[in-house]
Amino acid sequence: MGQTDFGFRGKSIFSLLLLAALYPIAYFILLTFGLQHASSAEGGIISAMTPAVTMLFASLFLKEKNSWMQKLSLLLSAGGIVFIYLMNGSSNWSHTTGIVLLLLACITLAGYNVLARVVTQHFSAMEISFFMMGGTFISYLAVSLGNHQLNE
Repeated sequence: MGQTDFGFRGKSIFSLLLLAALYPIAYFILLTFGLQHASSAEGGIISAMTPAVTMLFASLFLKEKNSWMQKLSLLLSAGGIVFIYLMNGSSNWSHTTGIVLLLLACITLAGYNVLARVVTQHFSAMEISFFMMGGTFISYLAVSLGNHQLNE
């Protein structure tokens, strides 16, 4: 087997920290708490917006050009979600917390998708995976130990 380029020396790891913070850490926390306060149907509808938000973020931050058909699809997607939400009789504000958390999860995942395009230019897939799994392990372990300590 050949050697792989694996090492963080001389590389700025801030982008890797941000990438791991967005996904899986922040995304799964927001998704979990969002689904506790909203229905799974609402979660599915909002999650379906992720590709549209990713396209919007890529346009803003990476200066990617989108066709008029892509822009029209983005508007139809967002409009459809708003329409479904309004037609669902969403005068029940108890779901608002869940909806906001699910929207933040969608934005977080879209941010991850765009940032990953930048990070892959500077780090290998093995370096990214290693850092993300290690960061997630440490974060979730700290939360778990904290919960056990509080419950004793």
